[in-house]
Amino acid sequence: MKIEDRVRLAFDLGLNKEFLPMLSFALPAVEASAKKKFGAGGRKNFMRFIRENYDVFHWFSGSILDFGLLRFPTLDPKLTDGMVVDRPDLAQVLYYLHRCSLAHGQELGENCSILPRKSDGSFEFQIDKVGNGVRLPEPVAWGLLASVVLEPINTDLESRSGNFFTLGLAPNTYFLNVDLFWGAKDRVKKVVAKYETPPDQTPSVMAMLNS
Repeated sequence: MKIEDRVRLAFDLGLNKEFLPMLSFALPAVEASAKKKFGAGGRKNFMRFIRENYDVFHWFSGSILDFGLLRFPTLDPKLTDGMVVDRPDLAQVLYYLHRCSLAHGQELGENCSILPRKSDGSFEFQIDKVGNGVRLPEPVAWGLLASVVLEPINTDLESRSGNFFTLGLAPNTYFLNVDLFWGAKDRVKKVVAKYETPPDQTPSVMAMLNS
């Protein structure tokens, strides 16, 4: 399946708040984009692609989190097919918890779900102390999809979906038409740079995750 088709299907599911099924299309789109960019797929390049797009996740999470610094509690090996992943970053969580589970046909439970935004637009991460799962917030799912669309290696892709990302840069909101923004990361970066960055909340989020 083409990258642009996976993005379109992921978008449809995301708009219906079906976030785990959304990832079942978004994650292979990341892997295909990584292979296209680096010449090979696999774990190393999947995570490299995510890490090189942490700025995109930053933008779509309200510019309040430094994903290069954010660390999660050690993942339960029962959730990662026996792999011990100590103090993972987001790239490792997405790969070991979600991509590997998808590849191995393992169903993730509610303790590894994606949390929708609250009615006031805010979001949160949650750690399941019993099942040792990680619930990621909705902006991570959209940031993942945006990293594929905005990635410069995908400039050659075309679509006619009519879908758009919503990017909040207080006090303004931008609507980025997917069909017009393939590979446009540098264009978006220039717009984001015009706005003052909100206070960093990474330390407080990490404290909550490890409490």
